[in-house]
Amino acid sequence: MYTGAQLDQGDLDVWETVLHLARAQPIGQECNITAYGLLQLLELTDTGANRKTLKRRLSRLNACALDVQVGPRVHYEGSLINEIFRDEHSGQFVIRLNPGLSTMFGADQFTQIHWKVRQTLNGHYLAQWLHGFYSSHAAPFPLKIETLHQLSGSKTADQSKFRQLLRKALNALSRASTDHGQPFSYCIDGNLVKVEKTPSKAQRRHLTKRQDEKNAVTAGRKIPSQQVWDTVTTGRD
Repeated sequence: MYTGAQLDQGDLDVWETVLHLARAQPIGQECNITAYGLLQLLELTDTGANRKTLKRRLSRLNACALDVQVGPRVHYEGSLINEIFRDEHSGQFVIRLNPGLSTMFGADQFTQIHWKVRQTLNGHYLAQWLHGFYSSHAAPFPLKIETLHQLSGSKTADQSKFRQLLRKALNALSRASTDHGQPFSYCIDGNLVKVEKTPSKAQRRHLTKRQDEKNAVTAGRKIPSQQVWDTVTTGRD
């Protein structure tokens, strides 16, 4: 469950950048960086307008509340960014993530996003959303266009217009993925979108394990049941 202002792909870019900065230390420790440094990582020019937008996005990530079930027993409830200290004179930020987020970063509990592909799609929000969505699926099932419309949060009410935008976004994603060695193809069959992509190393291990479990059941061997946890966040390669 989520409470707060509706976040967009620009907010996600900022949060993923903060996660990237914090990756080498325990979650909850301070992350120190200047506004200039953050904008560089986001591949944005250091302008007054971009600094204001950065501050606004960090505030939105701090003001929201998230309630996520992680596995059968654990819940995480808190904000995406716990604290932000800002020196208005130097432009220095001190950012602290909520230590409770560590429950969501165990093995098989998150999806890595290919950052170069995402950056190539900068400004194309539907294509970025599609990239994140399909990155979390090792072997995507065909989905109705209406389902993607609903899941993406698109405000385009006209279904025929959304279909055009969707095709344009999928084309952009296919080009960007192929350019960075991540083959991605799709076809629209009637009202179904069918996607073929190259699974990540972790996803290949997952698919292999799932096939081994099916083979074991077929062979009559008893195997332990395992809770498949939902994808709850993104990182980067």
